[in-house]
Amino acid sequence: MIVDADATDAIKAEYLDAILLPYTRSAYPSVARVLRTPFYDEWCGRGDELAQHAEELGPRIVAEVLRGEGHAYVPFAGQSAGLVADVQPAADIVRRVVAEADAILRGLQVDTPSSLRA
Repeated sequence: MIVDADATDAIKAEYLDAILLPYTRSAYPSVARVLRTPFYDEWCGRGDELAQHAEELGPRIVAEVLRGEGHAYVPFAGQSAGLVADVQPAADIVRRVVAEADAILRGLQVDTPSSLRA
């Protein structure tokens, strides 16, 4: 879903605090952003009604998240989702970042510590 999304697809989900733990700390108030799902379409703008179903829906959503299926309900994604073009193994990303940093440092004629060389 994130690969196919652009920045405008990450929409504020103000209704979520009615059934899940608060998204942010009180000192830094924020509203979670999610990608649109049938769950979002059903409950968006109906936070008060959703709160009445919190005892039923909250644990069900948490269980789905723990099973790896949370994306069907609340696929959390910020506006940076528009920058995601593909899915890669973390090790490949780290190797690429290290190689790029090494190339930049070599261009600046700065010695790269041996522990950072790929």
